[in-house]
Amino acid sequence: MKRLLAFLLAATASPAFSQGFESALVAGYTTPGGLEPKAAGIRDLRLVGSFTWGASVAYFFSPRIGLEASWARQQSGLEIGTADGRARMFDVDIDQFHGSFAWQLGHPPSPIRPFLAAGIGTSLLSAPSVPRETKLSFSVASGLKWMPSPKTGARLQMRYTPIRLDDSGSDFCDPFGFCQDWLHQLEVTGGILVRF
Repeated sequence: MKRLLAFLLAATASPAFSQGFESALVAGYTTPGGLEPKAAGIRDLRLVGSFTWGASVAYFFSPRIGLEASWARQQSGLEIGTADGRARMFDVDIDQFHGSFAWQLGHPPSPIRPFLAAGIGTSLLSAPSVPRETKLSFSVASGLKWMPSPKTGARLQMRYTPIRLDDSGSDFCDPFGFCQDWLHQLEVTGGILVRF
């Protein structure tokens, strides 16, 4: 047991091992998500665009390929539009937890490197006085990493995050079902990146 502990401590102290990890704190904006109106007189129904923030941790097995775990929170609201105007029905928080494959492009020594990521996970939808629901969700992202120093830099990304609602065939639309199959949104974020 002591030998295993000594090996793990030596491995985590080695520069090659520590350079494989990176973490990011990001913030930005998520676009509105249009919903299909299902009642007479409703012209527009949507999840409003809103401020988004989150964090991620990644481990790169090579200079190009890695795995990433991420969390993002969107504080939004359900908005309805009729001939008389628009109104916010209730606030909605969406927490997304995803695991992704990540690919870094370009040359490893370069301070600016584009990247791609694709993942799957869950989205937790919650609102006051409404039971929470967990839905299957996906993500496809692209962006740039800028590393002016070996340890710190910046990350800019655009991420498409469809959520599988799977409620189009229901006779009763629960508050988070919206009587449709998918909720489509686009997220644009930027923030700090740390390698260790």
